[in-house]
Amino acid sequence: MYLTNGRTDGTSSIIVRNNAFDGLASKDAVTISGIDVISEGQFFGLYNNNLRIADQAVKDLNNNFMYIRGMNIGQPTDTADVFIANNIFQGDNWCYFVKCQTNFWFYSDYNVVYNFSKYKDASGTIIGTSHDKTTDPLFTDDDLHIGALSPAINSGAPSDLFPFMPGVDRSGVVRPQGVGYDIGADERE
Repeated sequence: MYLTNGRTDGTSSIIVRNNAFDGLASKDAVTISGIDVISEGQFFGLYNNNLRIADQAVKDLNNNFMYIRGMNIGQPTDTADVFIANNIFQGDNWCYFVKCQTNFWFYSDYNVVYNFSKYKDASGTIIGTSHDKTTDPLFTDDDLHIGALSPAINSGAPSDLFPFMPGVDRSGVVRPQGVGYDIGADERE
């Protein structure tokens, strides 16, 4: 998945929400590009998705599952409007979860981040992570639905905490169904 900032007039944002991606590569499976030229009012949002690395993915400790980069090397670095929340990321115990091209700052929290060799590479600063879960998400099938004992249940951020976070899951079920929002593409009923 390659997401790039294509407009700089502040009227276009990229939001990826309520999807299941299975069988992903272990290197740069998610690339977010152009965060150094995000205009005011524009942002990247990665919300309520389930992403899993393929069993047969290349096993390399130098790989990074998510790569966050700018368009121009040498541009000033600052807190970028990149929000990564309520996602389930399942690795293969070989690659890093995230790597930044330079010292970009981004917000990532209320995720299940499981089975990665390291959380992040040396560059970059993650704002958040205090609500992340690092245990097995307990997918029940190849469509990446979560089981009844998943740590994702009732552990997500409410939809009003982030811009344009959906209030329904990928099947149209209203969130929350329990005492809290579920992490990932599905809200257990």
